[in-house]
Amino acid sequence: MSVDAENANETSDGHLSFLGTRRADYYTVTGDGCTCNLCGRAFASQPLVSQHYRFVHLKRRPRERKCPHCDQKVPGYLRAYHLEEAHGIAAPTCGVCQKRFRYPCHVVSHQRKVHLGERAVTCHVCDKEFFDNLSLKSHMLTHESQKRFKCDVCAQGFRWKNNLKDHILAHMGVKKYACKVCGKAFVQKSSLKQHSARNHY
Repeated sequence: MSVDAENANETSDGHLSFLGTRRADYYTVTGDGCTCNLCGRAFASQPLVSQHYRFVHLKRRPRERKCPHCDQKVPGYLRAYHLEEAHGIAAPTCGVCQKRFRYPCHVVSHQRKVHLGERAVTCHVCDKEFFDNLSLKSHMLTHESQKRFKCDVCAQGFRWKNNLKDHILAHMGVKKYACKVCGKAFVQKSSLKQHSARNHY
């Protein structure tokens, strides 16, 4: 499916919308990942094909910063890899799971949140504990009766922005959730879970 890049608007999550209501159908879900509909290149996941689409087809380059050890400018997501390859400086790495990060402070935050299970803030409604205020803010939406995110097509409301995105994809017939076992694709994540439970467990 061809995409009119001139009329595409990038949303806060990096996806593209047209006239504020529909996201571009610029990729196809396959059994082992996603394929760009413009050039046919295959990717392991939807975020990767989205990044490719923005950088290659829309020519929207990420902000680059100067390396502290040379004159080369690199985007933030490549900083750790550049330091390793060009200067032999190992990327900040979690000693528990070996996950690599851009900055040492990210390793500390990751370890506190994931491996130590620190919970510094508490919900005043249900007493559930969270790592930080950002996590708490997201949780607080579960206590709201108001559904702030409305579908422009049918006016159905949702508490969560991601639920609205999936709902809009359902209107478009886009099947972005693919089964890793058999490759069958589904519009909704819940449908994929049901399929997996019935057929592959």
